[in-house]
Amino acid sequence: MRVLARTVKGLEGLLADQLTQHRVGVIERFRPREVLFGTGHDLEAALPGLRVADDAFVVAASITGAGPRKSSLGQLASQLDPGRIRAVASAVLASGGWGPGPGPVDVVASIAGPHDYSRYDVEDRVGAALGKILGRAYASRRGIPGPRQAAMSWRVSIIDGEAIVGLRWGARPLHRRAYRQATVPGALHPPVAAAMAAISGARHGVLLDPFCGSGTILIESGLQAPLLHLVGLDLNPAALAVAAGNARRAPIGVTLVRCDSAWLPVAAGSADVMLANPPWGIQVQAGGQLSGLRDWMRLLDALRPGGTLVVADDRPETAARLSRCGLRLTRDLPISLHGRHPRIQQWHA
Repeated sequence: MRVLARTVKGLEGLLADQLTQHRVGVIERFRPREVLFGTGHDLEAALPGLRVADDAFVVAASITGAGPRKSSLGQLASQLDPGRIRAVASAVLASGGWGPGPGPVDVVASIAGPHDYSRYDVEDRVGAALGKILGRAYASRRGIPGPRQAAMSWRVSIIDGEAIVGLRWGARPLHRRAYRQATVPGALHPPVAAAMAAISGARHGVLLDPFCGSGTILIESGLQAPLLHLVGLDLNPAALAVAAGNARRAPIGVTLVRCDSAWLPVAAGSADVMLANPPWGIQVQAGGQLSGLRDWMRLLDALRPGGTLVVADDRPETAARLSRCGLRLTRDLPISLHGRHPRIQQWHA
């Protein structure tokens, strides 16, 4: 079985690390935002370990020569092998991950490289062909945004003339965590939170999140390292209530405290690792006495000597402030997220 796993741009290497760590499969190659691998394992059991993956699709077709002209889309659809399409659909449906009776064929397309057609053109042409092969209706996304919960979800990824067509393994994308039934503005994308946890390398001791919001960083850290003692702080009581509910559903034990992060209610040097996703000023403005993050020293007092800080931020001045605080930058990972280009940085005290 060949599988196409997708992730946030910049996290492909971490996804490959998790594939190797959990012995999920043999990596075939990389594409932007994607890792293609082969596996003989039960994906139902293996995929939960891929915390930095956004989604995973069983490959039904890999077609070269997807041209840049709209006229090439008919040829692309005609190269789908009906036998292979039906075999992949049967295997995925038999896995039990879909739940009762998936509905119509749904297609999401992404395109990289020169082209004169839209993603909807690709979706409609390939979707109609898939529907005909499978004997199902095709539900176009053109003008109808949002996920289709009951649909059979296919993906068409075209990069530099190569089209990979795959069927999602399971009823929902991997990034849509079951525990996160509530959220708050500015909540971090779960695979990015999982990447921060993986980069920190923390396996035991105290992990502190001074801007915990809906608790995603804490929960993703606890799922990767159950021996951690997780402490989350936030000024917003509504966010802490959401974090508590999400943690119960994970289930992960966390300590949550309402406070201004400028005045941390923890002893100096008590945190072994700090993971921070500070407000970027987009969906959420920084509040309290730490407005604008002018005084990182107050936060860093909580970090023990030799401790680790991992921060996700898109502002160059954050790195400059941390450097002035005497921290040493040991990893700098640029990513693309929601149209912005933050960096995940690892610092050592």
